[in-house]
Amino acid sequence: MGQFRDYLLYCESMKNALRQRDIQQVEYEELTGSLEARLAERDSATNPGASKSWMSTLTGPTDPQKLQAQIDEFQRAVDESSESSKKTNAQILSELEYFNDQKTHDFKFLLHEYARSQLEYAQKVCFPFFYRLEF
Repeated sequence: MGQFRDYLLYCESMKNALRQRDIQQVEYEELTGSLEARLAERDSATNPGASKSWMSTLTGPTDPQKLQAQIDEFQRAVDESSESSKKTNAQILSELEYFNDQKTHDFKFLLHEYARSQLEYAQKVCFPFFYRLEF
């Protein structure tokens, strides 16, 4: 029973790790969206004929250096988030592989022990009874 409890605890742990990975993915998508918005704002600022976003019309003209600094900051954040997500995915996959290997080993052991106990029962109970019968 201890092994099954360990499996349940491991499943809970894996669910928590996957939730954390999902949170990282959402943060990555938000950062990517913000980066794309800043890039579009920079493109519209450099092309006078391009349509401006409603936000840029409210805030007025933006400083190109400040905008570039924001773009660089978002790009670094996107890269860091991407690397973190890749590391988390690799770690989860390696733990899942280990879990599957351990589970296979444990179930082989359990089935072997079950077969052994069935043989012992047959030798102790069934075979003596069978040999006592007279045909």
